[in-house]
Amino acid sequence: MQTDDYLKPIERGPGITTMMRPLKVLGMTFGRRMVILQNEKGECMIHSPFPIQPGMEDPFASLGPVKRLITPTTFHDTFLQDAIDFYTEADPFVARGMKAPFDRLPTLVHMDTALSGWEKDLTPIQIRGIPLLNEVVFIHKPSQSLLVSDLVFNLGSWQGGYTRMFASLLGFSNTPGPSRLFRSVIKTMDSFKQSLNAILEHPFESIIPSHFDVVETRGPDVIKAIRDRL
Repeated sequence: MQTDDYLKPIERGPGITTMMRPLKVLGMTFGRRMVILQNEKGECMIHSPFPIQPGMEDPFASLGPVKRLITPTTFHDTFLQDAIDFYTEADPFVARGMKAPFDRLPTLVHMDTALSGWEKDLTPIQIRGIPLLNEVVFIHKPSQSLLVSDLVFNLGSWQGGYTRMFASLLGFSNTPGPSRLFRSVIKTMDSFKQSLNAILEHPFESIIPSHFDVVETRGPDVIKAIRDRL
């Protein structure tokens, strides 16, 4: 069994579609999910982009031209150059602190430029206190979804024993949340918790992470639990 969007597009609400590709880390089946957003002009933005698998037709071609590529954390550069080469008409924006050669790209610090034309659809929230990642999360207002990268891991019941063992060691096997590795690089806990509180100021229901399973309901309860456990 796999996630519902494994190598196929799944519509998750108005203007939002996801697809996951294979990705293993230390033998764990992480997967990597990209989120394709469509605005009222018919233009598309991709959150955590990757290129379409060799031999596959682009399943998103009918949604509209891809105009923006958003890499919302410094840890998501694995497929970035391939995505830039594949989506040649798109302008890339990256998290602050990316390593070369991506450190020359426009950063999400300039959010007014990155989200120009998307203000009705997206609310960005910088996760502070963790400068190694500089993750930016987004509230997608039409679908009431929270888009995250590594802030939330949600292990699916379909995962095998090897992945479940490592997930237990990394601290996210029983409940959705960040890994111990993520928590270990938080430098300023007060700033980090303030960022979680900023998320909770906005209405949302689901959490769509870049890895593992989607949290379909009660997303605010997950964020509150992360905050209260720290």
